[in-house]
Amino acid sequence: MRGVFLGAYGRSSVSHIGDLKINPPSANEVIVRIEAAALNPLDAKIARGDMKDWFPIRFPYVPGTDFAGTIVSVGGGVNDFAPGDLVFGRANPIAGGALATHIVIDAGRIAHRPASISAEVFACLPTPAGIALRSLDAMTRAPNETLLVLGSGAVARTAAALAGNAAYLVNSLDEFTAAPPAKYVFDTFGGELKQAALERLPEGGEFIGIVSPADDEYAQRRRIRASFEVLETSKAQLQDIARRMISGEFQLQPDHVASFDEAALVFDRYVARELAGKVVVNGYPLE
Repeated sequence: MRGVFLGAYGRSSVSHIGDLKINPPSANEVIVRIEAAALNPLDAKIARGDMKDWFPIRFPYVPGTDFAGTIVSVGGGVNDFAPGDLVFGRANPIAGGALATHIVIDAGRIAHRPASISAEVFACLPTPAGIALRSLDAMTRAPNETLLVLGSGAVARTAAALAGNAAYLVNSLDEFTAAPPAKYVFDTFGGELKQAALERLPEGGEFIGIVSPADDEYAQRRRIRASFEVLETSKAQLQDIARRMISGEFQLQPDHVASFDEAALVFDRYVARELAGKVVVNGYPLE
């Protein structure tokens, strides 16, 4: 069994592939043979040490949270899954483990996936679709009310698709100026766009961010409902994501695909901001 390992925080050339020891699953755990893993901005932030206070990891650390694969073993008390089941899921970021041939994970953090859609696609889903759904659910917005989605990444694209025809993707100040007035804003971008949106929101407007929180004092003074969402993964959420994906409510595809042999190099480039978009590692060795 093999994995990508980090031995310390760093902004470039920090990872290597090495041998991985996997313990038998404990109660309510399963072992998944990973077929594809997708990288997210949080993975890079953790590797650089930007999230030490939020996610205190221990070295050596196997990065990655989002994956798809096949169950090879189940622990006691696991009744919904069996060896051979196709699944996808999201590891706790503190534990990591997706950039490896196998992962031991709580059965409450995975869900079934169909064979008709590739592991590469399902590996892309847990974080972007999870935080998009969580943020949209936190709004009081009706389906026909205008929503501005700030950003153009996987989370933004997924949120705009799930929100329907009244959602507008905004990726620059020029696009923001041209966008229709809106009472609802979902921010995946931050910076100038975030500030412009907060300034234009009407009284009673709602702002949800996932990059950085809005200033509480400013929001209260403007009488804006502002919140900051953090992803919490559950089996029920993953099941909802799978259902919506299968029904065609949204689509996500990898922008770059690399083999497991290249995983350490690709991860280092991702951490160093030399590689952007939805990056997926596949071609895991069969062990």
